[in-house]
Formats: sequence, C-alpha cells, structure tokens
Amino acid sequence: MSTSQAHYVPKRGIQITKADYVILQSTETEENLPRDYDRLAGSKVAVPHSWLMAFLGKVKDKSKPFTIKKLMDGLFEPEDLAGKNSSSFTNTEKAPLVEAIQLFGLSTLCMKGPEITAAFNLDVELARDR
Repeated sequence: MSTSQAHYVPKRGIQITKADYVILQSTETEENLPRDYDRLAGSKVAVPHSWLMAFLGKVKDKSKPFTIKKLMDGLFEPEDLAGKNSSSFTNTEKAPLVEAIQLFGLSTLCMKGPEITAAFNLDVELARDR
C-alpha cells in the first residue's frame, strides 16, 4: 500500500488525491483483489474504484499527456520523480507503477509508447520545480 505521508497538492489546477494503491503479485487473480479495488489497465497495480472514477471524471475531455501527468500525480510524490526518467524505475519497487501508467496510456488512451514516455519524462522534469 502507499504511504500515509502528506500528499503533494498543487496550488492551482486540477488536484488529484493520492491513490491508496496496492501492488499485486503477478499470480493474484481478480478474486484476490481487495474489496472495491480495480486493476489499473490490467496491470499489477490496483486502485480503489472510487478513486479511479473520480480521477477519470477530473480528466474527462483533457489531453492524453495531461491525463498521464495527472495519473502520475495520483501515484507518485514529486520527490519520487525528481532527477529521474521512466527508465530509472526499472527493477525498483516503483516499477509496477510505471508499467501501470504505460499500460493505461496504451490501452485506455490509445497512445503510442514514445508519447507516453515523453509525457512521463516531462512530468518528471516538472517535479524538480515543485
């Protein structure tokens, strides 16, 4: 589960609450999901159904890169991202989150891989300024 530390909240714009996500083992089936949780784009990351519906409502009719950025806001803190890029998370505890963002971009937003990476890396760049 995610930590309970204070979550970064931007001073303006759309605010996304921190998802109380769970990283599942690859062998876990849908029956093993915590109650009222949904897999994020079929990944190993499960988020509360209410959080996912609220998130999708807030990003409705927004650009695809904006949606990726806001998804990252709900899964990461700025200090998790500062000085990194998408490949920096390979073989780390945060790797399933990056995979979930990539799968969400591919399957839900119909983005291409390089577009997702560019949106991810742009948000990482912006995290340095927070």
